[in-house]
Amino acid sequence: MNNFLKTALSVLVLILIFLLGAVSMWFFQTHLTNQKQTTQTKNTPTSTPEQSTSPTQQADNVTTTPTNTPIPTKSDKEQIAELFATKFNRPVSEIEVIINKQRDPYMQGGVKEKDAMGGGWFLAYKKDGKWIIVDDGNGTISCEKIEPYNFPTDMVPECVDSSGHLKTR
Repeated sequence: MNNFLKTALSVLVLILIFLLGAVSMWFFQTHLTNQKQTTQTKNTPTSTPEQSTSPTQQADNVTTTPTNTPIPTKSDKEQIAELFATKFNRPVSEIEVIINKQRDPYMQGGVKEKDAMGGGWFLAYKKDGKWIIVDDGNGTISCEKIEPYNFPTDMVPECVDSSGHLKTR
């Protein structure tokens, strides 16, 4: 009977630790997401004093004051998901993007449809503030596609040239 109590107590402690970890993860993830949104709002340009205090006269003699509405910005992950949604002709809600490595202007990651078992890799490059998909697939990486962008070797250590030979970068 003593062994049974020890085992039951151990299982109970493990369950409590798991639940505590799950609640902590949820709390910190929610807190960090809210903190990022607050930071993005703070970094949004505000109107100048003359914009916010000078009234504008409209045709029907109604005076209005311009308001400064923050423009929502999309995360890098959302931008990549939109590119793949367009490429695959799917709703963005059905695209799952995983970012493995990112150092602007480079990104390496994976993409798949939400309910699919498998997916593929992708390489993206940010040009003029917008992401472009340089290459993606399930197999080898094309040297010709990535060389103009000079991807770091830790993101693309090897690629296949036009002759089909594996090239170490």
